[in-house]
Amino acid sequence: MKVGVRAGCSLLVGMFAVSVGLGTVSETKSAPDAAAFADVNDSHWAYGNIQWGLEEGLIEGYGDGSFRPSQTLTEAEFTTMLTRFYGIENEQETTGSHWADPYYAQLEPHGPPLQGLHDSAAKNQPVLRETLARTFSHLNGGTSEPFGAIRWMYDAGLTVGQGYRQGGELERFDRLSDMTRAEAITFIERLDQQQRQGIEVDTEPQEPWVVQGMAIGDTQSELEAFHGEPERVTTARLGFEWHTYHDAYENFARFGLRDGEVVALSTSKSPFESAVGVQLGMNESEAEALVEEDPSDYRVTLQYDQHQQDKLVAMKVTDGTVNYPTRQAMLNRDHETLLQMEQDYQAEMYDFLNVARVAHGQTVLPLNATVSEVAFQHSLDMAQRNYFSHESPEGMRALQRVREEIPSGYLFVSENISSAYISPFSSHRGLMNSISHRGGILREGVEQVGIGVSLLHGETYYTQNFLSQTQGSVQMN
Repeated sequence: MKVGVRAGCSLLVGMFAVSVGLGTVSETKSAPDAAAFADVNDSHWAYGNIQWGLEEGLIEGYGDGSFRPSQTLTEAEFTTMLTRFYGIENEQETTGSHWADPYYAQLEPHGPPLQGLHDSAAKNQPVLRETLARTFSHLNGGTSEPFGAIRWMYDAGLTVGQGYRQGGELERFDRLSDMTRAEAITFIERLDQQQRQGIEVDTEPQEPWVVQGMAIGDTQSELEAFHGEPERVTTARLGFEWHTYHDAYENFARFGLRDGEVVALSTSKSPFESAVGVQLGMNESEAEALVEEDPSDYRVTLQYDQHQQDKLVAMKVTDGTVNYPTRQAMLNRDHETLLQMEQDYQAEMYDFLNVARVAHGQTVLPLNATVSEVAFQHSLDMAQRNYFSHESPEGMRALQRVREEIPSGYLFVSENISSAYISPFSSHRGLMNSISHRGGILREGVEQVGIGVSLLHGETYYTQNFLSQTQGSVQMN
């Protein structure tokens, strides 16, 4: 659906010429010459863009003769600018207390991801670069999911990122920074240069499942160009490598790579897209019903939090060509491979633990290497002697095992153990759905953790030991 082609239309009122609700903005028309502004000359990086915006009637200056190119833009101002760029009109009368309400009403039928449509206070807040990307992408047939929208901006040739930032395209876009007046008009002129003067909304996802802008079938080069280097690379039992990105555990996602191609997606924090409408936060019955409608041949694993009304909190999707190994295949792995997988499982358990803690408002726990070795030895002992208990057959308990290895000033707080879970992904969810184990993971005041995993004899044993400088009560889970 395309609407509002504005080629050839004349817009008489500039966005920044609205005085109602803004206070500092003058109603006096500025001359259509960017060089007339005291703070803009022909050497300014956005001089040509500002000149274009003036000539199109999209922007104006302030009564004091300035343009203020580095001043942040409010969402209301951004909405007004977009509405005028597209030349769309709403025939219905709009009543509202905010000066920009008519402009929101004009865009609302097209479903842009603007917070001001649902929260009046957001209209006067600075608009983020991420919001611009999401809105541009949505109104041009792309996704409104933040990461996918930013990838769309690059693919569409609308951005090359902030030149002063390092890393992948996502990092260089600087998505959570406020948008400035000069940046906004520059991006909108780029839309015009690409003849994107019409709105075209596509509500159907192009891929069955998308996590942080990436889909199964994307290449490793595309992944690293967008996300940069991963925080961690681990070996999955499924014959591929997990490349993990987590942004201090705020936006956790994993991408499974095999022969340079994405064959698996997983997240337990970041929003994702699915063609059938599955979303984080859905209840189990709703999500499972939607998965039944998934036409792809992907294997979909969804996880739910039993202590939060069974809402969806994590997902994993693998390509249909990924084979799940048998227990015998696990037994046949050589010793060196097994040791590496144990280390990788430990790292994955550590990541899942901290994702959960951050999601529940707790601090990230440093990994204590010495206590991790104690935890590993207990997991290994359980595997070698085929028992599952906090207490060894000789009666040695966790406090005794850990006591001599605890750093000076720290106290042993609690221990979690689990077994029979074939992956850290499933083990972590099992722990989180047990109220006592969950309490150990999310406990306030815990300051360090040791984690050990044994895969001996094809079985999996996991041990977590938690330490604190202020708490000394011992809990076994």
